[in-house]
Amino acid sequence: MRFLVDTGASMTVISPGDAKALGLDVKSTTGPALRTVGGVVLGGLAEVPRMEIAGREIRHIEVAVVEHGAPAPLLGQNALAQLGQVVLDTNQVVIN
Repeated sequence: MRFLVDTGASMTVISPGDAKALGLDVKSTTGPALRTVGGVVLGGLAEVPRMEIAGREIRHIEVAVVEHGAPAPLLGQNALAQLGQVVLDTNQVVIN
């Protein structure tokens, strides 16, 4: 799955279709209320047990599952923090 890196997002966000494809157990579909650029949306929560990003493994990532959130999955600060130093350059993201 490809993600957009969103340094302004505190949580990683995926769609219900993404959650289903990953076989995730979504805990609730009526909360939490998430503030997005497009307004407030309700979503569920799920945990991704393991992700590999740029050759690094991160574990136990809580994701918000929202119906009308973003046009693509968003990799938020809760996942980026496990990667270490992330530097945004003009045309690339560098993970140290």
